[in-house]
Amino acid sequence: MGDMREFFEPYKDLHKERVAKNPERLEYAVKLLKENGITFKVCNEVTGQINCYFANGRILTFYAGTGKIQGCKNLRGIHNFVRLCNSIIITNKRKGDNNAE
Repeated sequence: MGDMREFFEPYKDLHKERVAKNPERLEYAVKLLKENGITFKVCNEVTGQINCYFANGRILTFYAGTGKIQGCKNLRGIHNFVRLCNSIIITNKRKGDNNAE
C-alpha cells in the first residue's frame, strides 16, 4: 500500500497547482460571457461550473477549471463555449423565438 502512495505523491502537487488556478479561469470565463451578452449562472465556484439557460429549455454547462463543455466530447474551452451559446441564441432567433436567450 505504501508503494502506491509514493507513486501518486508527485501528482498531488500538480493537482493542487491546477486547482489553484480555478478562480482565475472562472473570472476569465465570466468576463467573456458578459462581454458576449450571454445569460449565465455560476453554480459552483470551486469547480468553476457555469450554466447557461436558453428559452428553448436547453441548458449548457461549462467547467472553467477543466475547460470541459458537458455533453461535447470534441469541444473544450471558453471560446468554444461562447461560440456554442451564440449559435443557440442565433438559431432560436431564426425560429422566431422572441426570448432567444
